[in-house]
Amino acid sequence: MNAGRRGRPFGRRRAAATAPADPEAARQDGIGILARRDLARRALCERLVERGYEPGAAEEAVALLADERLVDDARFVSNRIASRVARGHGPRRIRLELEQAGLEKGLIEAALKASRIDWGRQAFIVLTRRYGSDRPSAPAERAARARFLYYRGFSGADVQSAFAALGLEASSAVDEEPGDLAGSLGEDVDF
Repeated sequence: MNAGRRGRPFGRRRAAATAPADPEAARQDGIGILARRDLARRALCERLVERGYEPGAAEEAVALLADERLVDDARFVSNRIASRVARGHGPRRIRLELEQAGLEKGLIEAALKASRIDWGRQAFIVLTRRYGSDRPSAPAERAARARFLYYRGFSGADVQSAFAALGLEASSAVDEEPGDLAGSLGEDVDF
């Protein structure tokens, strides 16, 4: 932990919950949290519990905020997909990140489908943003570019589509899709 002068941690010191069993107090605190950053229901509930509210009060507060449409998992998923696409991530990586955040798989799949993103075209955009529009000449360079796209979360078909848009044939390096995306991403998935 980083400490400032006199051993105190940096940042504002958070006061403990004054009424840990009061859902209305947790709701007010939840509004303050959501004013700074949109969160999924589960993440908001965890933050409220971290601040000292009882789990029952935190869950009730999150339910009240959901009824008021101040917290909405579907909106959160749609916004997160748009954010990650802008950062150059592919569907596999986005799906993994959202699943690790505890969101329902059905909700994630529906939002990915509703986004109507051409993932092959997106892979081409990410590839050209990183390497430019010049074509890789050596097989090792092709393989490195393919690995880059796989790491970003694109499927084998997306990688082949990106290479085809560059005017390259699919090679054996492009066909070798890594098996465990979660293991290869390690701690690089941020929430």
